[in-house]
Amino acid sequence: MTCQKRCCVNAANRTVKKVLCIIVVIAALVWVDTNFNIIASSQANKQARAHLQAVFLSNGQVYFGALSRHGIGFWRLDRAHYLQVSKTPSALSPETPDGTAPQETRTTLMKLSDDMHRPQNTLFIPASQILFWQNLQNDSPVAQAIISGQ
Repeated sequence: MTCQKRCCVNAANRTVKKVLCIIVVIAALVWVDTNFNIIASSQANKQARAHLQAVFLSNGQVYFGALSRHGIGFWRLDRAHYLQVSKTPSALSPETPDGTAPQETRTTLMKLSDDMHRPQNTLFIPASQILFWQNLQNDSPVAQAIISGQ
């Protein structure tokens, strides 16, 4: 085989190797995105930053705030708030026949940082604990309370 033919064969082999390498890299990137939802979570992250969210957890708790991605397996909720339901005896209503006073239910939006142990106002939530989240409309009472800093 002459030197010229050998050079052409080597050049063709290098081209094939480059094409195969590119195909392997693209396949690896597609596999990573499919398994870790990088593109989808990036789009969800951008959409989430534009609004405040209600985040529904698997334990039944609902938190409100600004949701963003925090690594692969976690979400971060800034300006975190939650609803606290308390029952107080009603002073206006008479006692019931069994002698107990009727109770009023009061729901209050609580800032996470106002808890007794004074945590920072950020909550890190494992992605596996989030059932779903919803964007709040800017004119919702919860969003207005969070925006105004109450």
